[in-house]
Amino acid sequence: ALVSSLVMRRRTKNAETAKLDRNTLIGELLQARTSLKALALRDSMRWRFEGHHANTIDNAAKRGGSADVFQTMATSLAMLSTVITTAYGALLILDLELTIGVLIAINMLSSRLINTLTQLVSQWRNIFEGRKAVGRMNSFFAEKIEPFERNVDHATPKARFNLDHVQF
Repeated sequence: ALVSSLVMRRRTKNAETAKLDRNTLIGELLQARTSLKALALRDSMRWRFEGHHANTIDNAAKRGGSADVFQTMATSLAMLSTVITTAYGALLILDLELTIGVLIAINMLSSRLINTLTQLVSQWRNIFEGRKAVGRMNSFFAEKIEPFERNVDHATPKARFNLDHVQF
């Protein structure tokens, strides 16, 4: 879990940086679209955008590949531990040193432990993203609120309402 945390943190940071670079380029292109049309720079800007977009896709694919590798490793660990525990338990049962009930209990407990670790590995990216979101929210709420000032004074309206011949 620790190794997957470090690798996924780095991969997520790289993917986010590439995404931010691509989005910045899109914003710049949108702001300068009239100049780009007037100077006929469409083709030169297209290859820049395609490069940024390809980089974004590449980083996202690397991040997904790393997540898949760690998920597969965790699942393989779960399967391997079950096979080893069952095989060793069968030998102990044949030597009359262990009962079938104890072997079943050991398998149940070890599978619960391994499944918890497998879920942690598979959800690590979501946990990491949640932590980052909490940090962004904390920094947002820590900002000083500027007092609201009215630029135009409005007189309080004074009106009178009369309802004649109203029926319910």
